[in-house]
Amino acid sequence: YYDSYAACIAMAGAKRVPLTLRAPDFRPDLDELRALITPRTRLLLLNTPHNPTGTVLTPDELAGIAALAVEHDLLVVTDEVYEHLVFAGAHHPIAALPGMRGRTVSISSSGKTFSYTGWKIGWVTGDA
Repeated sequence: YYDSYAACIAMAGAKRVPLTLRAPDFRPDLDELRALITPRTRLLLLNTPHNPTGTVLTPDELAGIAALAVEHDLLVVTDEVYEHLVFAGAHHPIAALPGMRGRTVSISSSGKTFSYTGWKIGWVTGDA
C-alpha cells in the first residue's frame, strides 16, 4: 500500500496493526483479520487491487471484510488507486456492498491509470 499511510496513522495518534498477505497467493485470511480486531479498532485500511502484489480481492473476500466492518462498527478506508489496472476478473468496490456505503471512504487517483504519477492528482469520496 501507499508508503505514507504508516506516517498518516502515526500522526493521527493511532496504532497500525497490519494483516500480512502471504505467498503464494497473497489472499487475506479473514480469521486472522477477525483476531486482529479489538474493542479499540476503529478503521480498516483496505488496498485492492493490492500494491505491490496485484491481488484483487474477490467478492466473497470483500463480503467477509464488509461483514466484519458492520459487526464491529468500523469505518473502511479503501485505496482503489489501481482500480483500472485489473487484467483478470473485475474490480469490486466494497462501498457497493450492503451496509458499506455509509462506512466507506474511497481513495483513488488518475496518476496510475494515465501514467502521470508525479502529479499526485487524486480524490477521496464518501457519504456526506
